[in-house]
Amino acid sequence: MLILELGIWVLPFTLLLAPARRMVRLVDELQRIFAAVACRRSPPPTLGEVWSRLDRLDSATVIP
Repeated sequence: MLILELGIWVLPFTLLLAPARRMVRLVDELQRIFAAVACRRSPPPTLGEVWSRLDRLDSATVIP
């Protein structure tokens, strides 16, 4: 009888833990991917670099 009562409580508990474990692994994997992507990103260009790039463009490509 004790085994039956333990099974009644243990089975639902394991059904709750399995999805929680998967969720923790998913969050961990997403954080690892975000860290890998965020580290590779170069800093944004300064305003002077942006204007120098725009100055090099041909005016025919900018104005349709």
